[in-house]
Amino acid sequence: MANYKLSGKHTSVWMDTTKDTSYPPLSKESEFDVVVIGAGIAGLNTAFRLKSEGKKVAVIDRGKIASSVSGHTTAHISSAHSLIYDRLSVDFGERAKIYADANQYAISEYERIIKQKSINCDFKRVDTYIFIEDEKRKAEYENEYNAALKFELPVTWVNEAPLPFKNYGAIKYSNQAQFHPRKYLQSLAKLIDGQGSVILENTKAIDIKEDKDSIEIITENGNLRAKNAVMTTHSPFLIRGNYFLKVEQYSSYVLGVYLKKELTRALFDSSDHYIRTFDTKEGQLVIIGGEDHKVGQEKSTLERYEVLEQWVRDYLPVKRIAYQWCTQDNYSPEEVPLIGPYGAGYKRLFVATGFKGWGMTHGMVTSKIITDCILKKDNPWLELYSPDRKTSLRTKFWGLQMNVNTAQATITGVIKKVPERNIENIKEGNGKVILTQDKKMAVYKDTDGMTHAVSAKCTHMGCIVGWNNAEQSWDCPCHGSRYTQDGKVIYGPALKNLEPYKKISK
Repeated sequence: MANYKLSGKHTSVWMDTTKDTSYPPLSKESEFDVVVIGAGIAGLNTAFRLKSEGKKVAVIDRGKIASSVSGHTTAHISSAHSLIYDRLSVDFGERAKIYADANQYAISEYERIIKQKSINCDFKRVDTYIFIEDEKRKAEYENEYNAALKFELPVTWVNEAPLPFKNYGAIKYSNQAQFHPRKYLQSLAKLIDGQGSVILENTKAIDIKEDKDSIEIITENGNLRAKNAVMTTHSPFLIRGNYFLKVEQYSSYVLGVYLKKELTRALFDSSDHYIRTFDTKEGQLVIIGGEDHKVGQEKSTLERYEVLEQWVRDYLPVKRIAYQWCTQDNYSPEEVPLIGPYGAGYKRLFVATGFKGWGMTHGMVTSKIITDCILKKDNPWLELYSPDRKTSLRTKFWGLQMNVNTAQATITGVIKKVPERNIENIKEGNGKVILTQDKKMAVYKDTDGMTHAVSAKCTHMGCIVGWNNAEQSWDCPCHGSRYTQDGKVIYGPALKNLEPYKKISK
């Protein structure tokens, strides 16, 4: 692993094949019916639906639209969420059919919007195969198939998925879909912006205050007032509400590969690996992901890419690796996202998080649930998805395990022995947490030999960050916040950048 280097472009194919948008930042205080915070798949779908219902909407994002998690997804539009329906049937009984119905609705709704608005985003109906890599797990997949049948999903059992390597059967979901997420979202943004509604980039929300008649969104550029607000940021940034204790953040790794022979155009998922195709000017690009782990709790993220690449080369006829990128997902209790009213004390704030890698369909589900909440319409899915839903014993145990894991990460970061004044041992292009003058510092040495030092304490809850050698970032092992080499926030829940120290020459 020591000599492993990324061989493809270190970006997603979606980012590489579209240009960034150039919407303005907030420049004056304004009032809207609804402010949507976060311009990804959930935020823009929700804003579009609300505008379609006659609402004056503002969408704000601290960066560019569709450039964070939604710009690094693999964009499976499917109700086939790996092995989930058997587990949901245990936790929710017949109510688990709501999950199946909601996600099937999302697929059809994408197609309706894309056709109605003539959106060019490479939308295609394809089948999904949940295939068996390990024959010993066949019983799990058979149980999943029976659960999916019970919930009236479009499934059949096949003895082998149409892949060029041995597998031991699959659950085939018919008529699922895929698209280019950035093309879709950038087109949707154009439909939202105008006629009293606005898209505002580079506008970072830092607090939210609610009173009897309205809600105020405080940003670094000024304030916005609205009747309602929707938080669709990757991770909710308010400390109150404790959403950082309700979801776990995971990293997942993706390769974009050209093969010597084309694959069947379909979506594939084995629980360990997920695969889809995308047609480019050069030919069929095969997108393969996997090697998930909790953010900040992996010693070498480069090794994850290496293991994934080795799997791809072992099973597929690789011609060239074109792309390598990392994406980030929130895992929620019972694997059901948290969508609905923010929580006790809030009547005008709504939230969506915890999509567990299935943000494409749940971004559309979010738009329907939250729009109905704001319009005060009954929604048949809200009870299942509500952040305040009743939890099962398994979920309570999950929460206990998560808190233990966070406590271990915190304690390890606080008491971990680190060499003192070892800056000279940091290789160029790498980072390390060191102890200097009784302070833990996150030190990065650039390719010119200059070292850049920031505080190693995460600004969210004070955990000690660690160096991510593949993504060249500082990652928090407790609640998943990530920072650039010089300490700027990439992903929350952290709001503030890491405190900088002076540059030190080599």
